[in-house]
Amino acid sequence: MHADVVVVGAGVVGASVAFHLRRLGVGDVVLAERRAPASGATGRSGALVRTHYTNEPEAALAIAALAVVRRMGRPGRR
Repeated sequence: MHADVVVVGAGVVGASVAFHLRRLGVGDVVLAERRAPASGATGRSGALVRTHYTNEPEAALAIAALAVVRRMGRPGRR
């Protein structure tokens, strides 16, 4: 098998990395996971978006992410 990039871990971060690499035009991207996608920490997440961080860069990123989540709406309310 040939791949230009192999992303190890098909949780939310790995899947996002693979998605964005393809979107940027990277050729063959393989997303590798031991079991099933989101079978690790992502699948057990409580889907909590926290905005209380002790350093400014993380706090700013969390606030920006919160705006994205709010635009997505609540599950089952589309």
